[in-house]
Parts: sequence; C-alpha cells; structure tokens
Amino acid sequence: VLVVAMAGVSSWEPVADKIIKYKFEEAYIAFDQDFVENDSVFDRLDDMVHYLTFEKGLVSSVLTWETGKGLDDFLLSEASETETIKIKSYTKD
Repeated sequence: VLVVAMAGVSSWEPVADKIIKYKFEEAYIAFDQDFVENDSVFDRLDDMVHYLTFEKGLVSSVLTWETGKGLDDFLLSEASETETIKIKSYTKD
C-alpha cells in the first residue's frame, strides 16, 4: 500500500501520474470532506477518479467519513474508535 499526501487538490495530476508510473492497480483517495459542499474540491476529486479509472483503468476507491474535515482529523478523533469509514469504488467496467 502506498500513501501519498498532496499539497492541495489542484496537485492531483502529478500524484496520479506517479501512481500510474509505479504501476499501482488500485488507488484509495481520501480528499478532505469539504468536497461535499465545495465544488472546486469535488471537481478535482472527480477529475482524479475519472483519470485513474476511465482513462488509465485503475480501480479508484473514495474514502468518506463523518467526523473531521481531513483524514488526519478523523483518525485523531474519539469517533475513529466507533465510526466506520465508507469506501465507494469505481471501475472502468
């Protein structure tokens, strides 16, 4: 498993290219949860899923959670002991 942090959602493309370059077949994507109300963040998440899945053929899985904006916030919260992370996977087929 490879975990990569991005410096902002607009840097998704170089990160996605590295995932392709190193021949990973699956990507788990955990953008900050403000993608729900922030169209710009949602659009970059959609761009990354579309590129990895529909252009490059990888399985892309988007992680979501209820507590905290970022995955780090969630993992450091007490809710992480009881709350479940949801995963939605996308495939080319």
